[in-house]
Amino acid sequence: MMPTHKFIDNPLLFYTNTSYFLDFPDIRQAWISSACITVIGTISTFFVPGKIHNYTVEQLIIPAYTRIAIQQLVTILGGFLFLQTRGLLGVAVVIILIRFVMDNAFIEARKNQTFRFRMDSILFKKAPTDSEESHQKSLDALFDA
Repeated sequence: MMPTHKFIDNPLLFYTNTSYFLDFPDIRQAWISSACITVIGTISTFFVPGKIHNYTVEQLIIPAYTRIAIQQLVTILGGFLFLQTRGLLGVAVVIILIRFVMDNAFIEARKNQTFRFRMDSILFKKAPTDSEESHQKSLDALFDA
């Protein structure tokens, strides 16, 4: 059954708003397939080959914080452009540009040690307690993810 069109009266009603959007068959199917692809991909590339034993907890968390920072940047800039232009085109452009720049920066960091060192010095401050080997493993986890 297709949901009736309504306006979201209160954006803080997470469950109500989420259930409204999941009533659309296409959105529900996209969400389920995305969740399945993520779970299967994680199991097949991380757990089955035993990569879970090659990293420390710190090395697994650092890339997540980088992604969160990028998402916050996209959300803030996209929201600003949405308010300025009253359209989604600005949001789409910001998301595409930031994703393009970050993907290319990570690809270059995998290939070019000088660029990797420059990104490391800009993005991270090495803690005094970190050993060089631990710091290098964290960088490898971030850039080679």
